[in-house]
Amino acid sequence: MMKKLLATLLGCLLMIAVGTAHAEIGVMIQLQQDEIVRDTKAGLLLPSEANTVFENLNRIKFEYKRAKSHGVMNNYETQMLTIMLRENETLIASFLQNKQK
Repeated sequence: MMKKLLATLLGCLLMIAVGTAHAEIGVMIQLQQDEIVRDTKAGLLLPSEANTVFENLNRIKFEYKRAKSHGVMNNYETQMLTIMLRENETLIASFLQNKQK
């Protein structure tokens, strides 16, 4: 749980440091992907759970590429991608929390 908090804090700090909206989303996507891989290798996520969150992340990546394809992402696109990433993060946390029970 502490690793998740630190990763989230690091992600927030990186978002502040990076100036453009699409770079923030790109960093958040990479951090989440790294977290999923790390948790899967550590045996904290079942393969089926990892598959579910990776499918969600791949959808987010697709939407991110589509949004930035026209140059600059607008506020709505940035907000929607951020919400999608948070929802996937919540799903990961719920999978991890169920293991602790």
